[in-house]
Amino acid sequence: MIDLDLIPLRPGFPVGSATSLTVLVRLSADASALPPEGPRPGLNIALVLDRSGSMSGRPLSEAKRCAKAIVERLGASDRLAVVAYDNTAETVFPSMPVRDRDLIKSSIDRIAPGGTTALHDGWHLGATQVARHLKAEDVSRVLLLSDGIANHGLRDPDQIASHCADLAASGITTSTYGLGLNFNEDLMSRMAQQGQGQAHYGQTAEDLMEPFQTEFDMLAALVARKVRLSLSGSPGCHIHLLNHEQRDAAGRIILPDLARAGDIWLLLQIDIAEASPEPANGGKIRVLSAELAFETIDGDSRNTGPFHLDLDPMTPAAHAAQSENVTVRARLTEIEAARLQERARVAAQGRDWETVDLLISEAEALAGQNEWVRSSMATLRGYAARREVRMFSKEARYKSQTMRSRMVARFEDSGFDRASEAQAPRYLRRKLEQGRRSSDED
Repeated sequence: MIDLDLIPLRPGFPVGSATSLTVLVRLSADASALPPEGPRPGLNIALVLDRSGSMSGRPLSEAKRCAKAIVERLGASDRLAVVAYDNTAETVFPSMPVRDRDLIKSSIDRIAPGGTTALHDGWHLGATQVARHLKAEDVSRVLLLSDGIANHGLRDPDQIASHCADLAASGITTSTYGLGLNFNEDLMSRMAQQGQGQAHYGQTAEDLMEPFQTEFDMLAALVARKVRLSLSGSPGCHIHLLNHEQRDAAGRIILPDLARAGDIWLLLQIDIAEASPEPANGGKIRVLSAELAFETIDGDSRNTGPFHLDLDPMTPAAHAAQSENVTVRARLTEIEAARLQERARVAAQGRDWETVDLLISEAEALAGQNEWVRSSMATLRGYAARREVRMFSKEARYKSQTMRSRMVARFEDSGFDRASEAQAPRYLRRKLEQGRRSSDED
C-alpha cells in the first residue's frame, strides 16, 4: 500500500576512501493498491481558542468565524469540543457528535475576551475532552489558536512540548495556529512538531482560514497514519538524519501522516569509513536497509520491508562524474535553505542585518533553478529591508520548518507557477509566504 524508495544523490558507491553519501527515503501511496476515494476517517477534535485581552475586537471575531467554518466542514458522526482560555480555561461546548451546528456556533459566538494567556491550561482541557472519546480508528487532534505568549500557569516550553509528545504517543495529536506578531513561534511550532500535528500561522486573523482549510483537506485525504521507519546501515556506515529527529519509544523514526498524491520523505547523510562494506548481491555494495510500519485509515497495522539500497562499486572519480538525481537535489536544496533561514532568524533577532542579507544571498545562490526557494528568499529580503524583526522571525521559522518536512507532490518540478499550484490539493501547494493567504500574495 505504501511504496518506499531509497534514492542516492548520485548512483554508485565510491570505493577506496572515506566518503559521505546523501540518500533520500521517499514514501508514497501505491495508487494501484488504494481503495477508491470514499468516506474519510472519523474526526475527534477539540478547538481551543485564545480569548485573552489581546484578542479583543477583530482578532477574536475572525477566530470565531474560522471556528464556525470548521463546524460546517464536520460531519454528523464527527466529534467536536470547543474550549476557550484566558487566565482560566473553560469548556464552551463539550465533546459530542456534530448534529446541531447552530447550537455549537451560538456557543462560539458567546466567547468574550478576558485576561492573560493560560495557554497550557487551554490546551490540556481540550486534550482532556478528546481523550474521553479516543478511538483507534478516528483522527484525534487538538487545534490550538493563540496570538500571545504563555504568561499564566505552566510556561516552560520544554515541559509543554513534552506534554504534547506524550499525548501524541497515546494517539492524540496537536496542531497550532499562531496569529499576528506577538505569539511565541518557538513554543507553538515545537508543540506541533512534538505533538505530530501541523504548525501554521497568520499575519492577520483573516489569513487563518486557509491553513484551517488545508488541514481539513489533508485529514480527509489520509491513507496512512502512525508512520514509523527503522533504518540500519551496513558495518562502517553511520547514518545521520538531516530533517527529522523524533523517535518513538522503540527508537523508530516518526514520520508524518501520508495523504493521497503526496510523498513524505527523509534525507540522510551516510558517513562511510575508508574500509568500505564488502560487496554482495552480484558485486553490489549494500549501504542501507529500511523497514516500515504504519496504520491504514481503517486502523489496521501494517509492516513492510526490509528495503535495501545496493550500489555498484566505482572509483571516486567515476562517482563524482555521475549526474545528480534532481529530486534528491531539490530536497537537499530545501534542507540547506532551511538551515540558512534559521541562522538568518537568529541574526535578525540580534538586529545584525548585514549578516541577514549575506545569508539570504547565500540561500538565493543555493536555490539555483528552484524557483520556489529563490522566490521565498525574496519575500524574506523584503522583511529584512524594512527591518521587521518579528515578521522576519516568524516567516523564517515557519518557512524553514515547511522546507524541512512538507509533504511533496510526486511530480513537482523546480518551476513555480501560482496558477499551477492552485490546481494541486491545498496540502501540497507551495506558498511564498507562510503567514499570508494565497490570494494576498500578489
